[in-house]
Amino acid sequence: MLFSSLAFAFTLFYMRYLIVKPVKHMLRTLESINSKEGDLSQRLPRFSHDEFGELAKSYNQLASSLQTILQDTYTHALSASEVNQQVLASVEEGMTSTDKQFSYGQAIHDSCDRLKHLLIYFTGALVMTNLANWL
Repeated sequence: MLFSSLAFAFTLFYMRYLIVKPVKHMLRTLESINSKEGDLSQRLPRFSHDEFGELAKSYNQLASSLQTILQDTYTHALSASEVNQQVLASVEEGMTSTDKQFSYGQAIHDSCDRLKHLLIYFTGALVMTNLANWL
């Protein structure tokens, strides 16, 4: 009976070491990651070479892959933002150029109108002068 009790106590201790401790540590690590807004730099230690060790290894590989994907996404987003800034600057420059061209066109139009009125005035004056000389 003593042997059975000792074997049972050893089994409980061993099960706690093999199952409960790794699961609790994984849970604490995952809660820590969650509380730090998805900080994927934290890794799970490999306690053993059984399924829990494989689970930790797989999680660590997943976290590493996700961290790489997020970094690539951030880099591409930053690059896209810089390109968008360049495009915006180019559009603003084009709008400024278009406004200047419109202003120049308007000035040319106004000058042509003044010239037309002057020509009409001089033509009228010339006709009147010729008419006065003819009479």
